Amino acid sequence: MLCAALDVAGLSPDQDHRFAALLGSMPGRSLKAARHADCVLGQLVTGRGEWLPGRTADGRRVLFNGQLHNRPSLAAVLSLPGASPAGLYAAALDRWGDDADEHLVGHYCTVVAEPATRTLRLARSPIDAPPLHFRMHRGGVIAASLPRPLFWADPEPRQVNLDRLARTLLVDYSDRFAGPYLGCHRVPQGTAVRVGPRDWRAVWTYDLFSRPKVRFAKLQDYVEAATALLDAGVAAAADGAQRPGVLLSSGLDSTSVAASLLCGPAQARSVHGFTHDPGDDWAELRPPPGRYVREFPALAALASRYPALTVERLNSAGLDFRHGQRELIQAMDAGTPAVGLAWAHHALHARARDLGCDVLLSPNWGNETFSSNAPWALPEWLARGRWGQVLAAVGSDHADPRPLWRKVAARAAMPWLPAPAWRALQRRVHGVGPDPFAASALNPDWAANTGLLRDRRDPPGRHTFRSRDHYWRTILAEDGQDREEYSQAAEVLYGIPLRDPAAYRPLVEFCYGIPTELFRRAGQSRWLAREMGRGRLPEVIRTRAEHGLHHPDWHARLAPCTAAILAELDAAEADPDVAALIDLQRLRRLLHDLPTTAPDDWQAALPYLTALPIGMAAARFIAYAKGRNDF
Repeated sequence: MLCAALDVAGLSPDQDHRFAALLGSMPGRSLKAARHADCVLGQLVTGRGEWLPGRTADGRRVLFNGQLHNRPSLAAVLSLPGASPAGLYAAALDRWGDDADEHLVGHYCTVVAEPATRTLRLARSPIDAPPLHFRMHRGGVIAASLPRPLFWADPEPRQVNLDRLARTLLVDYSDRFAGPYLGCHRVPQGTAVRVGPRDWRAVWTYDLFSRPKVRFAKLQDYVEAATALLDAGVAAAADGAQRPGVLLSSGLDSTSVAASLLCGPAQARSVHGFTHDPGDDWAELRPPPGRYVREFPALAALASRYPALTVERLNSAGLDFRHGQRELIQAMDAGTPAVGLAWAHHALHARARDLGCDVLLSPNWGNETFSSNAPWALPEWLARGRWGQVLAAVGSDHADPRPLWRKVAARAAMPWLPAPAWRALQRRVHGVGPDPFAASALNPDWAANTGLLRDRRDPPGRHTFRSRDHYWRTILAEDGQDREEYSQAAEVLYGIPLRDPAAYRPLVEFCYGIPTELFRRAGQSRWLAREMGRGRLPEVIRTRAEHGLHHPDWHARLAPCTAAILAELDAAEADPDVAALIDLQRLRRLLHDLPTTAPDDWQAALPYLTALPIGMAAARFIAYAKGRNDF
């Protein structure tokens, strides 16, 4: 992690280390601080040796946090063999100016101190990047990996940006520069900004949509190219690791990453896999059509195929969704509703730490890249007159019990309807329009009073995409949904970097550029990933069409603690911001109406899996910002 402060009144040289210490601590990292002109630079770095920021030809200083995936080729282009990532970034600025990030591939953020212009240049890599926040403060500029240093010597208490928090409860990240607290901002992924004491402006933005289309003569050429790019992404993410670990499900994404670690070019001698298992202390529920509840049986087949893979299954017996929430919020010094969904991951991270793993791989971008099911495919094929492909795709989906004509209408035609017509048809068919708050804990009165839903192009609940570009613009606008904040916080808590090999930029650009038919072919879903797994994955994984259920043991974990959660909701009611933002009455009703056994209807379970945990997480973030810990 890193921080920098330029021209901030009251920050004298004798306080530089105290300022940098606001970054906190991280296992295996030491704190370094230096001053250049009127700029303080601080960073948590690996090891205790010499620490030198990069330096451009005109004397600007550069901090680099993260990984540089194309370091060898970049060093060759810049004639700087052996240079550090910060040194290479400085040389890239000398060569290409504000377009430097166009030439870098990696998972990183940077701060460049530019005292001559009294500005900081801040950048984050495209697709996936460590977090970076900034604030114009006391006549100067502060930037940091987490918000705490931005409020250096500020006597006023921090105030949560309630508008942004409310939007995140509706999965609305459209204001990509909005920070978690009033008065501070965040740098979006794939963006460089230059920040002065009074204003800031973007000086570079990544453009996925200008990347060329990818066309080969044979289908196998696509499979081989995608496999090579996945292998490169896995090798880059695991670079330098001696004991890599993988967070595993039994789907195609994470198992492909494990297989790449074990038989790809950067073959690992041993790999630890960690998966969540419901355990034996709960009553099995009947999964919905097309779903399954246990990951381990298929993963056992993967471990049998690769003797160097050890799969550990860990359950969450005795825990509930509140587990680890406060620790994550404190570690990220912010809050995102997603921390309410991470409770079962703590056991996996802790076990990886205890086993000495030095990196954890988790392919969060798998469903957007090599393992995509092309959710835009049916509307695209309908518009192109590819009726045979539409019928093959919907006809092979046996988890959807609707008649064929209704599936075609709902999944291929309706995405093209304007939002008002879509809402009207929903009301006509179902008797009621889609509930924008079904999976959210946001108070509907807050949304109505602030006009939160008024300007949305696509209403909440409309998870359909008209085209590939519509899909990708939606994904990129979400800016990772604060996932990078969670990843950084998990590393702070457990000392293990969490990296995503599926976010490898060349792989993302390749998957954006290939034909839709590579993802869905002849009625088969995820065709590309299945072909990439041929010979690498057990057939039980490679050919399975069902999807796993998240937290299938939710009822067994929630039922014993309803009284404790209700007491916390009573305490939260006394906070006016929480009471205004969160629909506490609905959360109480959910707990009072909790059935005695887990319902088979997964839609009935959805509020308990989403609204309740994310609502409590949002309330706890507000409490944290006010110095409260009573809920």
